[in-house]
Amino acid sequence: MKIDLQQLLRYIPFVVGYLLIFYYKKKYKENKLDDLYLYVLLSGLIGARLTYAVFNVGIFNYDWSGIISVSRFNLNIIGGIIISMIVFHLLCKLYKLETLKFFKLYTLTLFMMFLIGNLVEIYLINQFPFYLSMTSITELLLLAGLFLVGMLLEIFTPDKYRIKYFSPILIACVLLVNGIMS
Repeated sequence: MKIDLQQLLRYIPFVVGYLLIFYYKKKYKENKLDDLYLYVLLSGLIGARLTYAVFNVGIFNYDWSGIISVSRFNLNIIGGIIISMIVFHLLCKLYKLETLKFFKLYTLTLFMMFLIGNLVEIYLINQFPFYLSMTSITELLLLAGLFLVGMLLEIFTPDKYRIKYFSPILIACVLLVNGIMS
């Protein structure tokens, strides 16, 4: 298996997400955050692939080994986020963490990873002439701006204006706008 620069750059969002979690682990003095990140990340990736497979079952033509053939084109992002949110909630209960307190961290990490992912995609399009992308640079810039706005709203919205489920509602709104823009 050959790993080239294009493939290596695709891991940057995951590393940035982990660095953000590492920062919050020190800030909140909570040792379970890196475990939480790993499990939520894996459940999100598995959930994205499984929901894609469920909604596109006809493309496998009874060759179910194709389900494990993952690329950036065959993931269902909304399914992955929903599955990872469920796992996040269950793990917060298991680890006895305040779910809504750490949901802000989940939202910031998610938006940061998508923002960095879009910026990496723009870089790859500009640097490699034969790089295939399903979206244009303009669309990627708009999506990066959308995730940046989502992060800023999550960070700077005062507590007095935050309703109980502010973070999940913000994720839903950003995903809705993302779906409209795509």
